[in-house]
Amino acid sequence: MAGYRSLDELGPACVDLHQPAAPRSAVTSPMANDHHPGDPAPETGHYEECNVFGSPTGTVRHVVEGSPMPHAPRGFTWRLVDTGMPRDC
Repeated sequence: MAGYRSLDELGPACVDLHQPAAPRSAVTSPMANDHHPGDPAPETGHYEECNVFGSPTGTVRHVVEGSPMPHAPRGFTWRLVDTGMPRDC
């Protein structure tokens, strides 16, 4: 068949199927730091609303530590963007 090559022809650039996969705990989700509406805020700061794909919607709210996260549409989350505290350089 024209255009098709076997895995042997691809060489070392191909994925090693004999190597075990990384454990799930080692794989970090881009949404690991997202918080659901109604959950207590882990720290005081500015939180941005993220849609179901994890992209910011442009809505930002200031939430105090321990306060419930603001309401948002179903599937949307909140992500900390600024604590308001000076950062060490």
